Amino acid sequence: NYLHDSYEACCNVVFKNIGCTKEEACQIDEPSTTVTLKPTVPIPIPSTSKPTTRTPTLLPTTRMPTPKPTTGTPTPLPTSKPTEYTLPPVITATIDATTFTTGVFDGFEEGLNAVWPWATTSYLPWSLGASESHEGSFSARSSPVKNRGEESSLHVAITSLHGGVIDFWVKTDVQMPYSSFFVYIDSESEVGFTFPSAEWRSVTLQIPEGQHVVKLSVWKPDFYLPPGGNHVSHTAWLDSVTYTPIIKEGFEGGKLQFESEMSFVGGDVWEFDSSFAYEGTTSLRSPIIAVGQTSTVRLKMTAPREGLLITFWYNASVSMPYDKFVFKINGQVRVDVTQNQGKWKQFTTLIQAGQSVIEWSYTVPSQNTSWENHPGEGRVWIDAIEILPKY
Repeated sequence: NYLHDSYEACCNVVFKNIGCTKEEACQIDEPSTTVTLKPTVPIPIPSTSKPTTRTPTLLPTTRMPTPKPTTGTPTPLPTSKPTEYTLPPVITATIDATTFTTGVFDGFEEGLNAVWPWATTSYLPWSLGASESHEGSFSARSSPVKNRGEESSLHVAITSLHGGVIDFWVKTDVQMPYSSFFVYIDSESEVGFTFPSAEWRSVTLQIPEGQHVVKLSVWKPDFYLPPGGNHVSHTAWLDSVTYTPIIKEGFEGGKLQFESEMSFVGGDVWEFDSSFAYEGTTSLRSPIIAVGQTSTVRLKMTAPREGLLITFWYNASVSMPYDKFVFKINGQVRVDVTQNQGKWKQFTTLIQAGQSVIEWSYTVPSQNTSWENHPGEGRVWIDAIEILPKY
């Protein structure tokens, strides 16, 4: 029995038309004997090890805003429990990204699982490879699959609050119907490559919130194959892996999600305000500062190669020549408010790849001499900051 009626159906359905641009992707020398099967998820090798978690090391901050005193206890926002996927026994450790405020990278320069807790089966394991690399000197390399039904797989488990994006580079030396390379999230195949490629190719996948497993697998179908396939090694390489979490900062509970990357520069520090917020119960409010001073919230971020999107809400009760509100990325002004708003506004922009310094600044110019005619309150509030991987 055939799973698909044609080679085109094989490519479009099984492999989602990725890596099937060549006519021979799903063909062999004698089409009448071709059988195309959807790969199955193998049973992992049992392990008695109890799963553990890895948590990031947070850098100390030097200044923290002082929460504004309140007369009552704010009502917490309802939260949804992150989705959890049952870890296969081969997984003995997870990446705990619930407190991450920036992306994490693994280029395998320090070993196969020295940076990320990669897991691989004892039979046909992945190993450190020095013959191929996208950048640096090393990559992760699968074992060759030579016999029917064999699979060489590599796994990593990630737990997050809001989900994120994983992107990586792969190089394949496979050929259907003799072998193929698949990437799974949990038990669902997301992308497949079915023929050899001399070039490295990039893959970007969304990871849902909660606990999930990314699996990379080189697989040989478990059915009779005619002679052939000797022109490929039936292996794959992986390199330059980045996981970027979705980060949300709502200042709820008088705490900072960006604790390790956020600092306060000049004047007095910004304060938590539990009486005025765009969403929830709390926002971050600029302090009262002297003439000629500027108080800045500074956030340092490292964006992956695709960049990041940052969005936030602000309410600027300012008016020149008394005071103003400015938002900058790497010194370039993106928002410049010099008139009283009277309502919350949203701003969204792109953060380019690499390191960036993001700043929200409240300024009282030196020429300001009197506040008697100020039409507003002389304050700025920011709330609901979200930093999203570009996908």
